[in-house]
Amino acid sequence: MTKFNKSDLLPVSDKYFTHQAVYEYGDNYELSVVTGGTIDGYEICLFHNGLETPMVGITDTSGFKSCLDESSVNLIMLKLTILTGHRPQQI
Repeated sequence: MTKFNKSDLLPVSDKYFTHQAVYEYGDNYELSVVTGGTIDGYEICLFHNGLETPMVGITDTSGFKSCLDESSVNLIMLKLTILTGHRPQQI
C-alpha cells in the first residue's frame, strides 16, 4: 500500500495552505492532503466524482478533516483502500 509521507507534498500557491498531495482511489475517489499556511498539521478533503463528499469514519460532515498527524493520514488512506478496493495512486 502507498503510504503518505511529507515528501509527497508539492508546493502550491494558495492563501490557506502551501503544500498538497493528491491520491486517486480507482476512477471515482480522490484524497487531497494539504498543510502549511493557516493549517495546523494536515487537513484532508475527500472527493467523489470531482465533488467534495463526506464519508463516515473518514471525514466530518463537510468532506474535510483537520488537525491530523502523519499517522492519522495513513490510517485514513488505509480505510479508503479497504472501502474502495483500490490502492492509492499519487496524481
